[in-house]
Amino acid sequence: TEKIITSLPDVIITSNDLIAQGIISAAHENGINIPNDMQITGFDDSLSSAYFIPSVTTVSQNIDELAKRCFSMDLINKKSSVSSIIEQNIIARNSAKINI
Repeated sequence: TEKIITSLPDVIITSNDLIAQGIISAAHENGINIPNDMQITGFDDSLSSAYFIPSVTTVSQNIDELAKRCFSMDLINKKSSVSSIIEQNIIARNSAKINI
């Protein structure tokens, strides 16, 4: 049996851009307008996200800094947990209405 959706979330935040692109495609196939009916955001700023229609709003990680900190912490040999904050950037595109 086919389920009928009666309401949509305002926004879906995904763990990566590929999932966001899949949701955007499924929404399009079902007549759901992104971002007017529902907004989608990804995470990882994959190259294809800039060219997807609509382009995917995403979070860009500083991969170089992340790698440097991981290696400098020597996490394999340490017994205690370590925390570190690395700045990330929101890349506002067309899949969500964001004012930065």
